[in-house]
Amino acid sequence: MASQFRCYADRCINWLKAVYRRIAGFLSKPRTAPEESPSPDAPAPAAETSSALSTSSAPSTSTPPVDLSKPLVAPEVPLRDELPNFVQARLDDLLLEGCWSLLLVPEEEITRWFVIFPDKLKELGRTPVVQHDDYMQRFAELTGGAVSLEDGQRFRIENFRSFNEFGDRYALQFFKEGAFSCDEAILRRRDNIRLINRLKPADTVTVKNEEDIARVILANGIGKDYLDHLCSDGLLDKDKRAALGDDSSEVLAVMHSINIPRKMAAIALADCLKVEYLEVGGVYFDKGITHLFGREWKRLRQVFPYIVDDEGRLLVAMADPSDKETIAELERISGHKAMVYCSAARDIEKMIIKAHKDD
Repeated sequence: MASQFRCYADRCINWLKAVYRRIAGFLSKPRTAPEESPSPDAPAPAAETSSALSTSSAPSTSTPPVDLSKPLVAPEVPLRDELPNFVQARLDDLLLEGCWSLLLVPEEEITRWFVIFPDKLKELGRTPVVQHDDYMQRFAELTGGAVSLEDGQRFRIENFRSFNEFGDRYALQFFKEGAFSCDEAILRRRDNIRLINRLKPADTVTVKNEEDIARVILANGIGKDYLDHLCSDGLLDKDKRAALGDDSSEVLAVMHSINIPRKMAAIALADCLKVEYLEVGGVYFDKGITHLFGREWKRLRQVFPYIVDDEGRLLVAMADPSDKETIAELERISGHKAMVYCSAARDIEKMIIKAHKDD
């Protein structure tokens, strides 16, 4: 699989190079003015008397070779006018600090704006998710242009999209003009995509997931255990963990400050609540069982009852296995004792959609 991906990536790079050469070749062709018909009263052109002029060859019209080492040049575009205020005010400083790109990540209700550096990611602010497509459309119109700083430096703007279940993640990439040849820019684009997918993978928990998990943690008094779990998994810096001590009130702030894969967040919660973690996306479900409960009810409670086992137990995936009220409701409606597991909320949501796709 890895070799096939590398082969595909190399083919894409070669194709981009070929397109660049064709465009550059077209732009470099000389343009000659159309010939004008001489006026009948105009004097005939004088005969050439110089042997040097009479024997000189016509200028060559062949396309000169394209120099891929030439720096990129782009027209100025009004990027600042299209940015939210919390990004607009800091754009120059971020570019001077060496940022590679801005990343827009849509979630259930908001779009989170991140700045990407070669070794870190930082959240700048949030906008309503309903504005996400509009931002993408406006930025697409600016792609290929450049933005200038007060000191005269210019940065070329490019973009790429990557799939997200709430909409496309959108990245604005910046290339300092004069610092990248065509070949270097192609390599930088590839590195930028890898960096973004590593620093902010699409499978991380959303803000809503973090808030839901933090509420469960605080309600069950397991904040210290959860922070310890994040630290042991390498998600939370040891020095930062030590500074927090036994203070579990900062759980939500800590979760906002780091990127936690949703499965690791659910596993940590399961361990702290002393229940089993379930990879719910891989289970077989009985439609007759899951349809005993309404679609919206399951979404609201973040539960997925999927089968009754040989012992007569109702097996249920829950984002919050400590929710006794919901467990009681599951048992009352089904008539079976519930056996609950802990699963990631977004994985439960996917299974609910799958179970009701034909409704």
